[in-house]
Amino acid sequence: MWFRNHSYPIGLNIAPGLMRDFTAEKCADFPAEAWKRAREEAESWPVNVLYGIVGSDISPEVLRLASYHARRAKVNGGLHFQLRPVAEGQFEV
Repeated sequence: MWFRNHSYPIGLNIAPGLMRDFTAEKCADFPAEAWKRAREEAESWPVNVLYGIVGSDISPEVLRLASYHARRAKVNGGLHFQLRPVAEGQFEV
């Protein structure tokens, strides 16, 4: 299964980078309070399904794991997993 790290957050109106840490957060030249405010603002955005995102693979095990991790990350609402090769092209959301 192939996912771009920033595709699903954008498709769900989640700020890219919200689910990770940045080395710059430890930089003394950038105030910790500014990082805190930026995260709080990003966390306040409503999660909306802006785009249907489809993940596909030929392996049921890969799809099971992808679905599990999407649920753990609380982003499974806008994701659709399909058992089929990506080469088949058209995907229904």
